[in-house]
Amino acid sequence: MSSRVGSIAEDSTGRISKTAVNMLFKNLAIDLKDRNVPVIILHPGIVRSNLDHRWKDGGDEDVKGVVGPDVAASDLWRVLISKGSESTGKFYHRSGEELPW
Repeated sequence: MSSRVGSIAEDSTGRISKTAVNMLFKNLAIDLKDRNVPVIILHPGIVRSNLDHRWKDGGDEDVKGVVGPDVAASDLWRVLISKGSESTGKFYHRSGEELPW
């Protein structure tokens, strides 16, 4: 799992570690393709958790697109099982939308 903020299509110095994760998985997909090991990278979207300052101490419940961990996990699972080997090396949002690198 990765994050859309790691996409190099957008820029911010705070995204460097996420970009490194994306590069790792993209290279794993290339390295493992000949062995028929699919590598699909997933972005969960905005997930409500105590790690995000917006939801500490009650937080803002009206942030557009935010979901709980249970919904994010269910959506990610649905995307994962819907993809085949032709999706190896691709980056997907929990909605199933393919994301740019």
